[in-house]
Amino acid sequence: MASDRTDRVGIAIAVAAVVVLLYSAFFAAALLLGLIVVVGLVVLYLLWRFVRAAERIATALEAQSPE
Repeated sequence: MASDRTDRVGIAIAVAAVVVLLYSAFFAAALLLGLIVVVGLVVLYLLWRFVRAAERIATALEAQSPE
C-alpha cells in the first residue's frame, strides 16, 4: 500500500514537471523558469522520500528493540 502511494506521488510529480516544462517552453517562452520549477519539484520529492525512509527505519528499529 505504501509503495502504491509512492508510485502515485512519483507519477504525479513527473506529470506536473512535464506540464510545467511544456507551458514554460511554448507559452511563457521562459525555459529556465520551467527548469527551476521542475528542479524544485524533484528536490521536494527526494526530500519526501528521505523522510519516508527515515520513518521506516525508525519503525524497524523500534520493533527490534527489546522491551
